[in-house]
Amino acid sequence: MAKKVRREFKPEDKARAVDDYVSGRKSVAQLAAAFSCSPNLIYRWKAEADAARRDDRAAELESSGVRDPRDIRRILDLEDELEAYKQTVAEQTVLIDLLKKLDHSKSSQRESELIGLIRTTKNSAPKRSVTSQTFDPGFRGLNPT
Repeated sequence: MAKKVRREFKPEDKARAVDDYVSGRKSVAQLAAAFSCSPNLIYRWKAEADAARRDDRAAELESSGVRDPRDIRRILDLEDELEAYKQTVAEQTVLIDLLKKLDHSKSSQRESELIGLIRTTKNSAPKRSVTSQTFDPGFRGLNPT
């Protein structure tokens, strides 16, 4: 029996697939079909890209003078949390605008189009995980005095 050969994907293909997924241009199912791979592989590529981004940002913070690894981790967690909040606000803004248009609309066709768009927006939004944050009463900022 022949041994199954593992395929290698180019880094630029992986980056393009992750970008298409995160931007919402394509779903994981569409990307998996295009690359003839498991959807889990697309999720793994995204996790790897996120980890690489965090590592690059951590190195940048360290080179700018932040030395304590706990401070670096805290800054990265706060940046991720802020990004998740920005994404939520953007999605809610779109939904509010659509609901305002729906309120002023008299046409049932327009109403069904807007409701469909709202559902699509909710269902197609990229899923982002936010690490759970707990308040650290001992955290005194980056330059404790």
